[in-house]
Amino acid sequence: MKARDNMVRQAEKAGIKLPSSYVWTLLKGNIPVETIWFNIHNGLAAYGTTSDAWAASGVADEVLDRFYNVSTCSTGMGTMRPIFQREVEMDDDAPTVIAALGCTYKHGIGPNHMGDLATHMNGVMQGMGDKAPIFAGGLAPFTARPAGSPDVLLFSVYQNMSGWSTYVNELFSTPAGQRMRNHMSMLLDCDVTLWGGQQVVEGAES
Repeated sequence: MKARDNMVRQAEKAGIKLPSSYVWTLLKGNIPVETIWFNIHNGLAAYGTTSDAWAASGVADEVLDRFYNVSTCSTGMGTMRPIFQREVEMDDDAPTVIAALGCTYKHGIGPNHMGDLATHMNGVMQGMGDKAPIFAGGLAPFTARPAGSPDVLLFSVYQNMSGWSTYVNELFSTPAGQRMRNHMSMLLDCDVTLWGGQQVVEGAES
């Protein structure tokens, strides 16, 4: 967070509009990653504008060095697809619990199959009422990634572990939940991890 504070200060001095940023910290799961930092840009053009502003600022290397002094990182880019959102009053600074499914496509399956699954997931979550996640989405990388990395990351956000366990119970105890699980298993092989999440930069992108 000290590296984050330095980044925010340098961005303000340089007049750079930062995107909203979130950090996930691993709670449960056996993968060689402890944290994930997401910058959520409003689109590829916004990403390009911010990147060029950093390059022109003259302080980008120093900002990155602060992060690299405390962590070993790999970087990548992808697209995020919102799947579901529930209207819930939440403090932006409040920590959340995130369930992530790192998935690989089964034989003959590809990105063109994900639209129907996302629509199905949205319908099931809509029917769960206050037992549904606060938010669900999918992340698909489009830059090169390490061998063995998932083809797509499906994730859902909850206020706490009780919220997550309530949702999982709905998936296993209701016909709608079972149909959604069957649909997913036809397309994807997935591993589950649980994360603690928090917003670390309040975005200023328009």
